[in-house]
Amino acid sequence: ENWWTEEDESNFTARASLIADAMSGISIADGYNVTGAYVLDEMVADLGGMALSLDIAHQYPDFDYDEFFRTYAFMWYKVIPDVDSALNTYSTDKHPADYIRTNFVVQMFDEFYDTYPQVTEGKTMYRSPDERLSVW
Repeated sequence: ENWWTEEDESNFTARASLIADAMSGISIADGYNVTGAYVLDEMVADLGGMALSLDIAHQYPDFDYDEFFRTYAFMWYKVIPDVDSALNTYSTDKHPADYIRTNFVVQMFDEFYDTYPQVTEGKTMYRSPDERLSVW
């Protein structure tokens, strides 16, 4: 049964489309970009999971955001031996590359920038507030 209102579905689709478009602009190797529509479901899930985790973190006044973000990055750390292996993996797996899952997700949250004030305009990890995306 479809539980969405037409307005909710339209808003979700528009926001999800922005995420797919942003993902499609990310290079995984020379001449190869992420296929945003292919990995969209997983990115929506990752962004939602991070949003929920940070909502919980806000309940704890002494929460260590630095440790949280470092643990999140370490969780997705993986070494892939060569470009061909990477391209094979990312052409058959609906998850974006692990480093993209990490970087893209944290870039969307103010808490990341509050924790790392050195990540400013002009730095690779920086996204301006109007470029930060969410669906929920």
